[in-house]
Formats: sequence, structure tokens, C-alpha cells
Amino acid sequence: AYSPDNTRILTGSNDGTARIWDATTGQQLHQVIDLIGTIDAVAYSRDSARVLAAGSSGIGGFLHATTGQLHQLAHHSNWINGIAWSLDNTRMLTADENGTARVWDVTTGQQLHQLTGHNRAI
Repeated sequence: AYSPDNTRILTGSNDGTARIWDATTGQQLHQVIDLIGTIDAVAYSRDSARVLAAGSSGIGGFLHATTGQLHQLAHHSNWINGIAWSLDNTRMLTADENGTARVWDVTTGQQLHQLTGHNRAI
């Protein structure tokens, strides 16, 4: 995922890490998130203040870019294959292959809603 200002790139890997790269030079700047399992979904918040990553373990994590504080989200029971930020950067969405989506509060890292009803991956 590109940062909103196109200066950085966020990648996830089978090694369980998310890394930030300089988009111009290709130089690695930071290893920001280390989770168990494959990281398949990564996203920048619209203000570039946070990054979100999730994947095969059903665990997601987001990092405050300014404080460096990592929050681990309570995990899904299945592979997380979709993530998104709200337009105002106050909430995150994670979705899994079992058809469950969860809405999270960015400030607290607490789950606000669990959305069910799909019978396949979201």
C-alpha cells in the first residue's frame, strides 16, 4: 500500500512482518509490525498517522506512526483477508474468510461492532 502522500510503501509478508519503504529509493525505513503468520492485508490511514496489518493468524495490529505504539486487535477465528480505514481515521474494519467483519475504535483498539451474515469470505 502506498502512503497517501506517495512517499512511502507499506508491505506485508509471509514472514509475519510489515515494513515501510521509501517509495523513491526503495530503501527500507522501518519494520513496523511483527505478527504470527502471513500478513496479507496492509493499509495506511488517510492521514498517514497509522498503519494496519492483518493476515493468516486472524490477528490484526495497528501502529501509531507518531508514538510507535503497537496495538494488537483481538483476533478473528479465521484468516483476515480485508482491512480498511474510515474516512475520518477514527475506525478500522477487518474482514475474514468466514464472512465476519469487525469494526474497531482507533483510540482504544476495542471492537465496536461484529458484522455477521455473509456465508463466505468478505
